[in-house]
Amino acid sequence: MKKLLRLIKHKSFIYIIFIIFQIILIYVLLFYLGKYYYIYIFFEILATILAFYILGASINPEYKLAWVMIVLIFPIFSIFTYLIFKKKNNIITVKNEFIQNTINDSMFNFTQNDFCIKDEFVKNISNYIFNTSKFQIYKSNEIIYLESGEIFFESLLRELKNAKKFIFMEYFIIEEGKIWNSILEILEKKVKEGIDVRLIYDDLGSLFSLESDYAIYLEKKGIKTFVFNKLKPFFEVKINNRSHRKLTVIDGIVGFIGGCNLADEYTNIKNKYGHWKDNGIMFRGESVNNLTIMFLQFWAMKINFLESYEKFLNSEKNTSNYETDDMIQVFSDSPFDNENVYKNVYLKILYNAKKYVYINTPYLIINNELKVAFLSAVKAGVDVRITIPHIPDKKIVFAMTKLFARNLVEGGVKIYEYTPGFLHAKSFVSDDKYSIIGSANLDSRSLYLDFECGAFIYSEKLATNLKKDYLKTLELSEELSLDKMKTNKIIQFYKNILRLFTPIM
Repeated sequence: MKKLLRLIKHKSFIYIIFIIFQIILIYVLLFYLGKYYYIYIFFEILATILAFYILGASINPEYKLAWVMIVLIFPIFSIFTYLIFKKKNNIITVKNEFIQNTINDSMFNFTQNDFCIKDEFVKNISNYIFNTSKFQIYKSNEIIYLESGEIFFESLLRELKNAKKFIFMEYFIIEEGKIWNSILEILEKKVKEGIDVRLIYDDLGSLFSLESDYAIYLEKKGIKTFVFNKLKPFFEVKINNRSHRKLTVIDGIVGFIGGCNLADEYTNIKNKYGHWKDNGIMFRGESVNNLTIMFLQFWAMKINFLESYEKFLNSEKNTSNYETDDMIQVFSDSPFDNENVYKNVYLKILYNAKKYVYINTPYLIINNELKVAFLSAVKAGVDVRITIPHIPDKKIVFAMTKLFARNLVEGGVKIYEYTPGFLHAKSFVSDDKYSIIGSANLDSRSLYLDFECGAFIYSEKLATNLKKDYLKTLELSEELSLDKMKTNKIIQFYKNILRLFTPIM
């Protein structure tokens, strides 16, 4: 009984009930109106106009197909639905539009690093990232591959304890437990030492794991907290764009990014989906500046102005400890700018590969552009392998992942299921030189709708470690064959229908 009362009082229950009620009310009204033939004809005409509008819009062709089908099949409902969920909708409000413009303008003061890049592909991809996001590439950094959630948090806790000036953390999910409690204990201690501690977490990501007043609780402890894109019990378009980023900056000297959120399942303290496989990186040096700027841009939405970057940036030049040929370019991807940075970086890796591309992703829901890139790489003689989970966390998404996997296997891509459990790592490694590690999955939500962060890395050492870990993961995985993916015609028909709507899921 106590558990039931606690559930009813929880913000997630109240929010969901209100949203469901509003959706039902709207669609009952639309259904009632649809019974009058002249109103139905009116909506049919509007739907036809909308279909032609969508066909002429500058959006992904697969979005067009999905929306046109919905519009023509459900004319009354689709008009309302499109206005709410169309891709261009985002969380910008009148209040925040000025801030976002200020953020964008501030990046134009940065220029690309002028050191000589000998590798032509690195030069090409670095210029693309800089010209679209203004984040620089840096060389001679210490970059350490963290092959599991356990190693990731061991390193994170150690570095947090050494903080002297400030700690910036941003995560999609925070869940109370051993991991978060260990971090919170350090953060409280650092606040008492006079250190500037700031935390951002996504409200939807933490909907079921934190109480609605948790930010107030943290603020009372001296931890400055920003709940990103806070949910309200009203049906709003802004719920569709989330901060899926996962990053930590310590003193502007040490940075962390990867797939890990701040919860126990990432270190296998909890085993809801079998063994959890994740990864990330820790890096030092001037390259951390990109991560610092990234955090402060979001923080501006809380305080309504953009702080000066200078006092937080690392001016330390590369020392003899970091004298390598390694280069790293940390970047962000936003649904606001109509530039799909993450997707295009993935495409560049696939089209540039000469020997192999090894990929970890928890979800595999891709558009035709990525599918062609995968199959083109295979036809060019590249060994393309993708590892996905065996135990799903979202069954519908997993069903779609298997459908897209089948299409790729038919074209020669080798796909494996991580049999011990759930693979949450998000990484590319290619030709013993090039790597991408960050927060983005190979699905429509990450590549088009959410805020993400990642790193393009040119480092033989890191690529070797990532490749070694990938091959070790393959030893625990089972390759999917066309025979194993056979399904009956009814299930296949169901999946094919779902596939049409994956671009807007």
